[in-house]
Amino acid sequence: ASPLAPPSLVRCIGRALGVSDCAPAAHLGEGWQSWSSLQENCFCNNSFTEALECLAFEPDVRLAIDLYLGSGCTAARLAKGMAARRAQANTSTSAAEIFSFEQDPEGLKEAAARGRRYWRPRRLAVSTIHDLRRLQEDLVTPSKPALLPRMWLLVGSPYPLGHEILPYQWNGLDVVCLHRQPIDVLVVDPDGDVPMRAEWHVAEEVCRPRRVLLHNVNLPNHAAGWIYQSLLERASEWRLELRGSYVLSHEMWQHPERRLSQSRSWAVFARTRDVGISREK
Repeated sequence: ASPLAPPSLVRCIGRALGVSDCAPAAHLGEGWQSWSSLQENCFCNNSFTEALECLAFEPDVRLAIDLYLGSGCTAARLAKGMAARRAQANTSTSAAEIFSFEQDPEGLKEAAARGRRYWRPRRLAVSTIHDLRRLQEDLVTPSKPALLPRMWLLVGSPYPLGHEILPYQWNGLDVVCLHRQPIDVLVVDPDGDVPMRAEWHVAEEVCRPRRVLLHNVNLPNHAAGWIYQSLLERASEWRLELRGSYVLSHEMWQHPERRLSQSRSWAVFARTRDVGISREK
């Protein structure tokens, strides 16, 4: 942990870093038969998800983007931390919000079930120009304050699939951040086949996140890795606050390629310069 990280966050993260043995009983053979139990035991309960909840509990965290929803493990922990903070403070004077993108219907269904205790869902498509106009209309409509955060389940991708940053395509991530920047927390954990060149450009330049959480930074050919290196080399703009890791199994996997993904590393970066945008809390 960086000495400049908030003490309350460091204490909470210190407890979270002990959550490294996420699946002591999980064993994956060549057929990955135990994948579903591993997902629940490890991918939803590990030092990274604990760190997310700790960060969401910080009093200055009100807006978050979990760029890729997946099965909802990370978004649910964000919402849980936000809801716990607001319940402890007994305040609902301002609306807390989480935005996340997902195309898979089964993933959306699983995520909705996982987070139903911690958020108020709002589901919208973001694939067409008509969808984006509807999203924009909803974003400018005042939201009533509540103890539970509003969860925007955005059906589609953050940036149109198969398109590079130029020529620029109107996209859901841009629309969200046009109305909500700067974002307090941005979570980045894409699939391995998503290069994220266009998505990261929009996320950093338009969303202007105060903190970025990167997951799977150690995996080969994973976008989180090159983003990690990019932020690390720009010390005048970003500061590495926290790093951690966990293992999916203590038994060595036999397949050499799968063995590379047996350990998962993550990092938290904080912006070192004022983003130059004021936002009323």
